[in-house]
Amino acid sequence: MQLIPLIEDSKVKKFKEEKGLSLFIQTKGVKIIFDTGSSKKFIENAEKLEIKMDEIDYFIISHGHRDHCGGLQYLDSRIKTSKSIILEKRCLNREFFFNFMGIRKKIGKNDYEINGIEFKDLFKITDELYLIKTLKKEKNSKFEVGGKIDDFNHEIHLVVLESNHINVITGCCHSGIFNLIDSLKEYFPSKKINAIIGGLHTRSYILHPIKLIKLILKLNKYKETKLILGHCTGKFTMFLFSIFKKNSLKIKIGKEYIV
Repeated sequence: MQLIPLIEDSKVKKFKEEKGLSLFIQTKGVKIIFDTGSSKKFIENAEKLEIKMDEIDYFIISHGHRDHCGGLQYLDSRIKTSKSIILEKRCLNREFFFNFMGIRKKIGKNDYEINGIEFKDLFKITDELYLIKTLKKEKNSKFEVGGKIDDFNHEIHLVVLESNHINVITGCCHSGIFNLIDSLKEYFPSKKINAIIGGLHTRSYILHPIKLIKLILKLNKYKETKLILGHCTGKFTMFLFSIFKKNSLKIKIGKEYIV
């Protein structure tokens, strides 16, 4: 599987960055854009890499927050009305908020003319590509949708099946990294988890050092699993991963990863 990040929070020379995530993935002849950042910068970076939007088979959106799906509006109208865009139906026509110390900030409202899909746990795209939701979820009262705490039932993760292993791509993993791992074991019990790619939503762990240490110790049990992380994982978390977690890499815009 080939992976090239198009958008990430950290600046890389010659490319445009922003708070958000967008990844180009190619596997067995299928081309995928996973998330689109919040603007047209993912398209501009793709052009520099000679990645053409009209050659993409699937645009997969991980969840309804603007920094992961805002770039959809900049796609050509023909693409926007096609069946190549896949997102959970609950991403659409709802307002998403982040509530910090009583201050509510809107972080998404998606009224795109896209059908979306609705499924409980597992959705098959092809024999090698699946979308999953975690069987259990972590609750975070800071995130709201429709005036209620967000249950993140709109959050999906992409699973790529290889011959004897799986790679999983996640946008922010609001549902929790170990809930994701447990769900993968449930859905694909005979497959080894080769790589976890994306954001882990652990940026705030800098304020909770014991929680961060426990995270690293628990992840170290998965010695053969590669971590290719960025965005909401947080710079400090990534720094500690680079020291204490084997097979840990930082997402960099424009860099090619063969997973």
